[in-house]
Amino acid sequence: MSTSRWTPEDKVQRINHTFCMIMIEKPPIPGLIHLLWPFIVWFTEGIFREDRRIVELEQKAHDRQGADWNQEIFPVILDLRELLVRGGVPTS
Repeated sequence: MSTSRWTPEDKVQRINHTFCMIMIEKPPIPGLIHLLWPFIVWFTEGIFREDRRIVELEQKAHDRQGADWNQEIFPVILDLRELLVRGGVPTS
């Protein structure tokens, strides 16, 4: 299980800090987690690199279009967007 959070660091919300927590069950074989750890780090860093790139591309699209034209269909993201709109801090 993992969770992450992007927290804006500037007023215009272009710079953010990403926090991540990943929970991995320790394998029953002693020392195996230490052998697997480099792969786990490589895998999770790849995911966050990809996520960051996606966020940057979505922000560029929003800036060019002047609005959010993303046609999201994933229910969890729709709920999150609604929450952010309701509880967000205006940038202006």
